Amino acid sequence: MPVIPNSDPPKHFITEPLRSFTPQKLENGDIRMAIAKAGQKAYNDLGEEATLTKEFLSKDFSTWDEGLVSINHENNHDWVKATLYNPEYDNDTDLVICSFSGLPDWVKSLIYSDDYQGLSQECLPVKFAKNSNDVIRGFGTGVTIVTSPY
Repeated sequence: MPVIPNSDPPKHFITEPLRSFTPQKLENGDIRMAIAKAGQKAYNDLGEEATLTKEFLSKDFSTWDEGLVSINHENNHDWVKATLYNPEYDNDTDLVICSFSGLPDWVKSLIYSDDYQGLSQECLPVKFAKNSNDVIRGFGTGVTIVTSPY
């Protein structure tokens, strides 16, 4: 596979659904979930693969703050009406964990249903390791809730 050059403009990358973290219900009614894991593979619309590194996630996790939430990578933010907040990087699990604000009850029900497949982070890699597809700097733009069928 070709290495993604550092000189190209950033392309939007998404990951396979992550479901390694049980959603946590917060006292205010919001939900907190893991959205990305170090080592996770991400892909752009051309099928190019990149790896989300611990270096990227541990340094740039805060860029997901106020990121948009969608369903199945569709432009449906207007009716999902949710955003991410309070992102953190957990060094023990190598996970980026965020709280979700404004999720409608029907979306919360979907997250706890059999149709829920996990979360797929959305980011713009801005720097790759030399001669590698490893993302070492980037900007988190949001997350999508993946459901079946997709």
